[in-house]
Amino acid sequence: MPDQIGSSIGQTLVLTVWYTEQKRFIPWKLLQNRQELRQLADECLRAFIPAQIPCPNFNQEGELFGSPIFEYGVPNQPEKYCHILVWIFWEPEASDKFIDYYSNFINLFCYRNKVIRAYELNRQIYQVIKKEYQTIEQYFDETFKHWPASQSLSQAELNKFKEDIKSVSQKALDYSRLLRDLDHYRLTITINAENYKRELRDISGKLPQDDLSFLQTFFNDCRLFQEQIQSDLGYFGNGAALLEQALSAIRARVDIDQAEREKRLERWIALVGTGLAVSGISSQTAGKPLESIIYPKQSLDCPKTGVTPCLTYSVVFVLFHVGVGAIAAFILNGIINLVSKRE
Repeated sequence: MPDQIGSSIGQTLVLTVWYTEQKRFIPWKLLQNRQELRQLADECLRAFIPAQIPCPNFNQEGELFGSPIFEYGVPNQPEKYCHILVWIFWEPEASDKFIDYYSNFINLFCYRNKVIRAYELNRQIYQVIKKEYQTIEQYFDETFKHWPASQSLSQAELNKFKEDIKSVSQKALDYSRLLRDLDHYRLTITINAENYKRELRDISGKLPQDDLSFLQTFFNDCRLFQEQIQSDLGYFGNGAALLEQALSAIRARVDIDQAEREKRLERWIALVGTGLAVSGISSQTAGKPLESIIYPKQSLDCPKTGVTPCLTYSVVFVLFHVGVGAIAAFILNGIINLVSKRE
């Protein structure tokens, strides 16, 4: 039926039946007579709906304006939900009051169907977010199960963590939107439930002598819907917390590793700079003693007799002072390691 009608927010069909005047003297509230009226309502519903379409499930029966009324379609089963009322007019007053307050009933059923439609859409979001939550739990377990034990990350591990930061950030954004949609439909249900209550209060104020408890039972459904969604929000909210924890842990690990890399780079630059500085100072202040040690019987100037002796002179000169710088850098490295261990 919903597919054939094509309503965007659902629909309520009211089938009115006039009971024969010859049988109106029968007390319809007796159990046996109510069973006969229920059977009559079922037959009317089956005659109205095409044979190839299944009838909606029976929900409740009651009394409205002194006449029996039967409701079909269970609100907490929103899959292809169809709301149909079979109202058997036992007294003419029931028909007159329905006509007089027809606009109120239109509003009442409109708010009701908005609630049902919001819950139906909420259940669709529920299925999506349920799968996402399972994916998040699986990702969380796998990530921390294979968490690198070493203090330093390899370049491949660092690149993977950087990609994880991007993917987890996007996943957290998408998941928060699903939670927002889940809560949005809860608010929609709350608003339209209040509108339903206000409309019913308006009808009751105009007809204080009439029992409207049949229409008031929908409040219980609204309360159950809200409690269910609130419970879902509390449960699936843990998924957002897991994503935040994973994101914080990955970022912290990447930041620590990058800080260590920068520290090692700064240390290497300091050692190289120290070595070069010491080497430069050594070459300027201790050049002549070196030559006098290597070539004690020769001139302290570069040999002029050929290219080879001069090159040998230059290479030894450079290597000596580079060695001095390397020794100075080695000593500085030892001092830094000693200080680091004490800290």
